[in-house]
Amino acid sequence: MPAKLTLTHKLGLMVLIPLAVNWYFYSHTHTKVKELEKLVDELADRRAVASAANSLITNEFFALQALMQYKMFRDKGDRKDFDVYMGKMAESIDTLETLLAKKLNDPATASRMHFRNAELMHALKVSDFHPDAENQFGSFFEDLERNRRVKHAMLGLIETLREIDLSAKTAVEAGISAEKISRAELRRSFDLLVLINSLMTIAIVLFISKLIVKPVNTIAENFNRVSNHEPLLEPIKSDDELEELDKNFRGMLDKLEANRQSQLEMMQQISSSRDSLQTVIDVLPAALFITDAEGRVESINKFAKDFFDIDLNYFHENNLSKMFQLSAEQRANFVSLLEGESASALADLFAVTPDKELVPVKVSTVSFENNKEKKFLTVVADETESYRLQQARSDFFSMVSHDMRTPLSTISGVLQMAIKGAHGSVNKETAERLEVAMRSSSVLLELVNRLLKIEQMDTTDIELNQENFDIADLAKDVASIITPQLEGKNLSLINEIESQSVFADRAYIEEVVMNLVSNAIKYSPEGGEIKLSNRLENSQVVVEVADQGPGVPTSKRSTIFERYRQADRKRDSKVGFGLGLAICKAIILRHGGAIGVRDAKDGGSVFWFSLQCKNGEC
Repeated sequence: MPAKLTLTHKLGLMVLIPLAVNWYFYSHTHTKVKELEKLVDELADRRAVASAANSLITNEFFALQALMQYKMFRDKGDRKDFDVYMGKMAESIDTLETLLAKKLNDPATASRMHFRNAELMHALKVSDFHPDAENQFGSFFEDLERNRRVKHAMLGLIETLREIDLSAKTAVEAGISAEKISRAELRRSFDLLVLINSLMTIAIVLFISKLIVKPVNTIAENFNRVSNHEPLLEPIKSDDELEELDKNFRGMLDKLEANRQSQLEMMQQISSSRDSLQTVIDVLPAALFITDAEGRVESINKFAKDFFDIDLNYFHENNLSKMFQLSAEQRANFVSLLEGESASALADLFAVTPDKELVPVKVSTVSFENNKEKKFLTVVADETESYRLQQARSDFFSMVSHDMRTPLSTISGVLQMAIKGAHGSVNKETAERLEVAMRSSSVLLELVNRLLKIEQMDTTDIELNQENFDIADLAKDVASIITPQLEGKNLSLINEIESQSVFADRAYIEEVVMNLVSNAIKYSPEGGEIKLSNRLENSQVVVEVADQGPGVPTSKRSTIFERYRQADRKRDSKVGFGLGLAICKAIILRHGGAIGVRDAKDGGSVFWFSLQCKNGEC
């Protein structure tokens, strides 16, 4: 499988190829420039050699001329000129020797010239041509052999200098030609480099356009198409990051589309739920008001409009307090007052209709935030029927208290006196019938008393006279009172309550224990057993009354402590009215305890209740 070139690889190649080409041409050009510089330097050295050789020949000529004139005329000026020219010859010889040996790398020619110069100087010194010799010009012909060597040495030096000069001129001409060729080649190299760089620039631009710009433009166009809800262009195929980017972009669009569909469905559900909620709000049998933090009404539901015959214009510049009968102080702080009362219980107020009719209502308020602004939802429930029922209930219990309890007490008293013969003797049958009548009146009187007690607990807070007492002492008192009731069914009462101090109203707790034991007696079988016990649980004392009766079904355990509710109505209606446990529950809850029932291990039921220990410490 061929290696996959990523966009990074391709961009790297686009950079590396021009760099490589430019480096090659740079190296080539650098070499040519070095060669050209070398030619120029060598040419300059050749010219210096030619100049030094010409200078040497010229100085030699003038030195020889000055020597001849000195020999002929003995003029000191000629002698001085001779010395000057000879000094210049020495300098030229040194310069030319250095150029040949070090610059032109021709030590052989330099050595030959040095030898020729030394030979000339030696021949000149031992010949008559030496300026210190006393002979005249004519002596030149007298000793021809000795002076011939001077001539030969001079000609040898001149010949060597001519060769050097000719070689230098030839090298200079060749250097000039080579320099021209190098310059032409360098110019062609630069022209070729410019041409190749231009072509490569065009190729790179075209390549980038095809490789990057076109795909990028495709992606940009797809963005525009997405915003205009148009179909996308064909997918990019480049086997690099741009293809991956296009795939990721399309995958993102697919997810966005799926999310959009989900949001659309959710919005539809919200819309449907909102419509349903609005329907529910409209049919709620309570008036709903939405207000701001100052109590200004912003929205009301249909029930509020229909029931109170009002709309938003009813409030105008007034707040929600206009709806209610309030004092001036309550009206000034209505919203905060209502919010504080709603936190603990519903507020009982009277609403005022536009016709000035007072309607008893219960009001509750909750706060919420909408667009970072605090709002209040106030619920106003019509309590007219409840108010009437409460009044009827109050009237009923007042009637029971005054119109039933007194006659029942009178009937019971008269029957007791008749049984005892206060109104004359009665036969046995009559006495038995009077006994039945008296027991019935006693049952009715007990029922009335229990109803009144339940009413008292529901409508008022019963006053508790709480104190610390020993629960074991209370159990003994209950056992002594209840003992006569055990004999009728041959029951036994086992008192296992241990000494434990509790903090409660002793009279009310004694009534609870009496009720629970009385119930156990009612439902226990002949010869059965009732057991009293207690235990500690956390910081509370738990008192239990266990019997061997039929037990309480699981489904009934949550309801038997309600008034008029019994586990088995057909069975239990013969033994009570279903009020005793309701009274027990009200008393225990008032003490902050709990009450309940569970199955006994050996059958039957265990009724229990809990109380706080003395000072909260057991």
